[in-house]
Amino acid sequence: MRDRKVVAFIPGDKFPAVTITGYSCSLMCDFCRGKYLKGMTPVRKPRELYDLANRVWERGGRGLLISGGFDKYGKLPIRPYLSVIRDIKKDFDLIISIHPGFLEREVIVKLKECKVDIIDYSFAFNPLLLKYMRLNLKPEDVVKHFREWLRVGFEHVVPHILLGLRGYISRWDYEALRALLQFNPHLIVLLVFIPTKGTPLESLRPPLVKDILDYVNYANKTLQCSEISLGCMRPVEYKDSLDELLISSKLVNRVANPHKRLIEKYGLLKVEACCSVPYSCINCS
Repeated sequence: MRDRKVVAFIPGDKFPAVTITGYSCSLMCDFCRGKYLKGMTPVRKPRELYDLANRVWERGGRGLLISGGFDKYGKLPIRPYLSVIRDIKKDFDLIISIHPGFLEREVIVKLKECKVDIIDYSFAFNPLLLKYMRLNLKPEDVVKHFREWLRVGFEHVVPHILLGLRGYISRWDYEALRALLQFNPHLIVLLVFIPTKGTPLESLRPPLVKDILDYVNYANKTLQCSEISLGCMRPVEYKDSLDELLISSKLVNRVANPHKRLIEKYGLLKVEACCSVPYSCINCS
């Protein structure tokens, strides 16, 4: 997969991110505090989600990313939406991607029955990240939860790795890649820590671009059968530095929302979907 041309994934109105909890979050991670929910489309009841899906379908959209604030156990409160997700998959030809957190097996099975296409899984292998998320979990618990999605039968479970907490890439970030070796994921999404105003971590800095490049090089060597995507979460200023270095060197297969300048300069193919959507779902290669 390393010789694939780099592709720009631009969700926009064709693949909106939806928060089913409005702008509220009980977990309140130290690096977010619910602030990124404000960049999503809010719904507060199942009927609103169905109506939104209908509008997306009517304007020629491709799908929905369903996310939102988590409860104190790190779970997306998805139960009230299960039947409407089933109806959306039945009534519209839309891709459904869910950012679920650490759900119990019963709900995982129900989501499979609803024909959800993609699971965007927070592979929070770094103990410091789990601490900032206020979760009583260990790295091995994160691996166990990941395995559960696969055992239930989900084909597209995409691990997301957040790099650079406290300004540097730690050994735990590298250990996360080695932990994924046993699963041979078809795609991983790399995120970069953003010091966000109004959060306890706002005074910290993001990791160095050089260190991120070293990490991506290592990821390519370690997960040789996997595509690598640079996800939406990264400092804005890195779009003029990190993005171009990764695109020009073809160290990644996908980049979420790169600058228009880079799309034009490198002749990137544009796909109107989330960067975790497999090509098999969008008939694009």
